[in-house]
Amino acid sequence: MKTSVRNNERGFGVVPILVILAVLAVVGGAGWYVMNKNKSTTTSSTNKAVTNAVKDECNKLYNDKDLCKFASNFTLEGVSYKAVFSTSQGTAGSSSTTTLLADGKGGTHMITASAGAQTEFIVLGGASYMKNADSGVWLKFGSSSQAATKPTNPTSDIKFETKLTAGETQPATTYKKIGKEACGSLTCFKYTVVESAQAGTSSIWFDTKDYRLQRMSSTDTNGTTSDATFTYQAVNITTPSPVQDFSSASGLPAGQ
Repeated sequence: MKTSVRNNERGFGVVPILVILAVLAVVGGAGWYVMNKNKSTTTSSTNKAVTNAVKDECNKLYNDKDLCKFASNFTLEGVSYKAVFSTSQGTAGSSSTTTLLADGKGGTHMITASAGAQTEFIVLGGASYMKNADSGVWLKFGSSSQAATKPTNPTSDIKFETKLTAGETQPATTYKKIGKEACGSLTCFKYTVVESAQAGTSSIWFDTKDYRLQRMSSTDTNGTTSDATFTYQAVNITTPSPVQDFSSASGLPAGQ
């Protein structure tokens, strides 16, 4: 499980813009997925049949009622929240902090601070906006533009299999309960995450009341650490101003 945010230059060439928007697509919006290698099932608290089926299958593999309640009931879909991602590349490396706001209706606002520079993005109503830190003008990419992005799930690296595939004796991703500890004003279950195909260490925390994800962290073999905390609160994303269409700013035809 990794959550990474890439630092970017403040210029507005075509290539840097496309790279930045690709990053936004990785760490944007909402949605929780319970996955196996062949299919994914989106769960909802309003769909009790699906929720219970996923919980039963999860318990068969993981034999952990708390973990499976989290896996089957928790969702970021339709939920407004604030997430803060911190990434550090070792003692001598760079670090960055990203704040992500999601309104639960597809709108997101992301602010990244790194090396004294700040980048800012908004996705709203099918359009993407990137702020020019020098001028304060927001560049707009329409839904038909190749640069436009669709927010995806920032927790998609957390995976639960619903069945073993041929040759498997245990799930590819396993979870070890460490115990309970404070997470802000709440009490959380803490689990370490072990992925057979990936080195490094990862952990997740979800609260004992609503079984919502409160924190996730990881450290890879190169010493890069990532940590994310989640706060569930009302979020309002509005259209930024002033705005300039990207096609007119770059000299490209509209929609490209």
